[in-house]
Amino acid sequence: MTAQNPMKGETALKLSDGREFTLVSGFRAFVIAEKNYGAPIDKVQEDAQAGYLGAGVTIFHAMLAVRHPEISIDEAGEILVAEREAVLVAISEAAANGAPKAKAEGRKPGNGASAGTSSGRSGAKPASIRKPSGTKRSAPSR
Repeated sequence: MTAQNPMKGETALKLSDGREFTLVSGFRAFVIAEKNYGAPIDKVQEDAQAGYLGAGVTIFHAMLAVRHPEISIDEAGEILVAEREAVLVAISEAAANGAPKAKAEGRKPGNGASAGTSSGRSGAKPASIRKPSGTKRSAPSR
């Protein structure tokens, strides 16, 4: 078994039968979950929290599949049913490890840009400082 890296959203899952897995909460797992569930990750997570078993198994399988691609979604479902408590603890741990630690590093969440009159994310200036288009500029008065 390879070592887990909590900074990358990884956590260990040891089953009662002795098998060990690494769950990963990160971009690849999100892509796998979206592909398998056929919905954006926010919807998959929302459905899992609402108790939809398919969504819960999809998330668990996706977290497994990053490091253990040989595990099928059916096997992930069987593991989840047999080891529910251990799996839920590992999923929560991996999700917490994978979350950004902005406050722990003394930063505010966000993209780091300060608010103000600079260009926005798209590069466009805010309307309050934009010049109207299609108007001729007059010559400066003397």
